[in-house]
Amino acid sequence: MPDAVRIAFAASVSWAILALTFQVLRARGGGRRSYSHTAGSPLRGAAYNFTYAMLPANKESVRNHPGKFAVGVVLHLGVLLCIAGTLLLALSPEAGAKLCALLRIPAALALAAGLFLFVRRFRDPDLRAMSAPDD
Repeated sequence: MPDAVRIAFAASVSWAILALTFQVLRARGGGRRSYSHTAGSPLRGAAYNFTYAMLPANKESVRNHPGKFAVGVVLHLGVLLCIAGTLLLALSPEAGAKLCALLRIPAALALAAGLFLFVRRFRDPDLRAMSAPDD
């Protein structure tokens, strides 16, 4: 793997770790004590949030903005494909190079979707206010 790719990979991993650490600390209230009481099972709540609650029929934003939802799906599918390509490239450079060649068009579509959503968040004050560093 060329040095520039290794440097970019290390920089992106470092940025992700910093951004997610910041988010966790901020979400936890900076170490303040939580006075809330647990209601129900945290595991069942997480399972609900990552399954049933994410179905398009259960999300008002999807019903009201199906096009923007589709753009988000394209972005996230592209991210998953690129992560798979990167991991395969690290494990088997020959197979990874072949897969990365096949992923050029899907990756370009995901990049276009990501840029569209980034500009949309940047231009809209309400969306900008709820954006996190890893967005």
